[in-house]
Amino acid sequence: MNNMEKLKKMLILFPVFLFCLLSFLPTFADADTFKYIDKNGTIHFTDRYESIPQEYRNQVQVIKEPAPQAPSQPVEGVEGQRKGAAAAEGPAQKEMKEIEELKKKEVELKAAREKEAKEREAQERKLRARQEKERQIEELRRQIEAKQAEQRTLYSNPLLVRDRNRFIILNQEINELYQQVQTLQSQLDAEE
Repeated sequence: MNNMEKLKKMLILFPVFLFCLLSFLPTFADADTFKYIDKNGTIHFTDRYESIPQEYRNQVQVIKEPAPQAPSQPVEGVEGQRKGAAAAEGPAQKEMKEIEELKKKEVELKAAREKEAKEREAQERKLRARQEKERQIEELRRQIEAKQAEQRTLYSNPLLVRDRNRFIILNQEINELYQQVQTLQSQLDAEE
């Protein structure tokens, strides 16, 4: 059982435990308030008898507080409905909201991870495309060098000089290769 399942079980059992605990505690409506006056004449109120100093316990007055009652008239308007709903909301509803918030955060985290993975994948594709263009540029440059070497051979050999058509064709091919290199290079520069 992983930690998330344990957390879910604890969140489900917590309201039951809290309800049982609160049902056995005395209600605050029945709590007594104690009043005493210290040697300086200051009046003190407390709901805990043990917090009263020993020397003042013989003069303590017990004040019974009436239990709070619900308002006799209904609360009107949207604001009143919100307050009424908040007061009626118990610990179980709060726990359910917390569970929902945890689920929402888990979904958001999953979405963030997926987005990060997609971004990483897009960057890897972009890098591969860039490397492919660089490889193509390198291949085109090799072809240009080979054609230039062939031109030099034609130019340096007096017997082959007469093949001017081949020389012109090589020139055109070299110019086309240069244009391809420039196009690829401008694409690479635009990506940066």
